[in-house]
Amino acid sequence: RYLASADGGAVLALSQARRRDPLLSAILDEVLAAERSFYVHALEAAVGGEGRFDAIPIAGALIGAVMFRVVMCQGALGLEEIEILVDQALSQARKSAR
Repeated sequence: RYLASADGGAVLALSQARRRDPLLSAILDEVLAAERSFYVHALEAAVGGEGRFDAIPIAGALIGAVMFRVVMCQGALGLEEIEILVDQALSQARKSAR
């Protein structure tokens, strides 16, 4: 929801600024890792019983897809699109857990 708000453009500005500022880049890495951990834990809880897998890249792909659609396409995600993205992430997690 934050990305869909008027402040969502700040994400793009920060992504550009971090290329020039190592301290900002390090701070953003910490913030993004904390944000990603929610999705990592959710994937592990949903699929963890099916085997071991690395949820970090799958969570990153999910977050990236959401960011692209919201920031670059300038719109909020509908429930159907959210379900598709989550289903894709769960499918990949299940494939990786085998």
